[in-house]
Amino acid sequence: MYPQAVAETVSSVSDDPATIAAAGLHHVVEDTPVTLKQVKAKFRVEFSRLVSDVTNASTAADGNRVKRKAIDRQHSKS
Repeated sequence: MYPQAVAETVSSVSDDPATIAAAGLHHVVEDTPVTLKQVKAKFRVEFSRLVSDVTNASTAADGNRVKRKAIDRQHSKS
């Protein structure tokens, strides 16, 4: 399971439980119908911000890789 692998990788560089969990949960937002708004409603604000920080905002419908990465970079700045 990829989210678990991501969480395990992050745990090798951080022992912060929220950071590790956010790393695993960001793929739920990217790869399922679950939205960041739903994550925010379910978890505390600080945790939902961590998830948002590591979640790509773009989708395949947004265009080629260059366009998607520009969207993701803009998302990271906000």
